[in-house]
Parts: sequence; C-alpha cells; structure tokens
Amino acid sequence: MNHVSIRLIAVLSLLALACSGCKRRGPSDIRVANPSAQPYLQVVLETNSFGDLKPNSTSEYRHVEVAFPYPDLVLRLGTSQVSMASMSQGEPLGPGRFTYVLKLRTQLPVGVDVEVVKEP
Repeated sequence: MNHVSIRLIAVLSLLALACSGCKRRGPSDIRVANPSAQPYLQVVLETNSFGDLKPNSTSEYRHVEVAFPYPDLVLRLGTSQVSMASMSQGEPLGPGRFTYVLKLRTQLPVGVDVEVVKEP
C-alpha cells in the first residue's frame, strides 16, 4: 500500500467517525392535513405553499430538503389570518414522509395546533 492510499483511508475513517453522531437532515416528504369542518385557506408551512385545504382533507406530498417538528405556519380561517412563528424549530425530522395535522383550536386564544405524524 502506498502513502496516498493510507492517507485516503485515514481521511475517510476520520470523516466516518466524525459523522457517526450526525443526524440525517433530510430529504423529507411533507403534507398537511385539515381534520376540521372549516376550510383552511392559503396554507403556507415554512416556505412551502399548500394552497387551500377543504374540510377533512389532506394535501399532496411536497419534497423538501429539511423538515422540522415546529415549523412556521400561516393560513387564513375565513377573513382572519393565523400565523405561528416558531422560536425554535427543533431537531430536523430526518428522511421520511410526514403529515402535519393542523388542529383548529376554538378556545381562546383561537388558533391552530400542529401535530407531526411520521408515515409508514
């Protein structure tokens, strides 16, 4: 074995060891579900527009590089805009398919709770 091969093996070993504790960030496929009896209008999750969601419906999947458990969210309920800006998005969800279930909260403060479901 020559010196170049030994150095290459050493560098690759160090990279593998350094990344052994790294979490994979993505890519992920995400979609949005509306389990309520109200239409959600102009739904935007992070920078991904899902358009309008009819009551009790689910959007198509969108491919994203990174998905988070606490995303920024903007949507309209009738004439009111609901927006949630996350102070901390949390650790990336990693590779896979995820559904963000947007549950309407009718008690004060009125808004939307987000539940993330990892799909099989």
